[in-house]
Amino acid sequence: MNIEKVRKDWKTCDNDHIVRSLAHPEEYLPEAYEIIKEEATARGISFEEKKVSLGDKICIGCGSVGDPVNKVPGNFFIEVILWLCFFVPGVIYTIWRLSSKKKVCRVCGGAMIPLDTPRGKILSAQ
Repeated sequence: MNIEKVRKDWKTCDNDHIVRSLAHPEEYLPEAYEIIKEEATARGISFEEKKVSLGDKICIGCGSVGDPVNKVPGNFFIEVILWLCFFVPGVIYTIWRLSSKKKVCRVCGGAMIPLDTPRGKILSAQ
């Protein structure tokens, strides 16, 4: 686990995600949970009294639990240029980008799996 990358990713998270994460320390690796606590303290978030519901997915990279976000591959700037200069390649590029969307962890961008799968249960127990 790259601690500096995890620390940087948590700095860009919204407060709601931090609050959800603080409510369930058992769902994270100890090092990652310490980083979450540090960021919460820096933002003035009190984490003792916060209890919220978990999402149903767990990240296989950083162990965070919650709802994934949509990640669209490619570059929007290139898409605009293709549309303005070359109509057919612009259409093809847009179709490729929209059909290649995937759900990723909002913290590290890694793959997320359901908590109720065997691997999800193993990860959540760690």
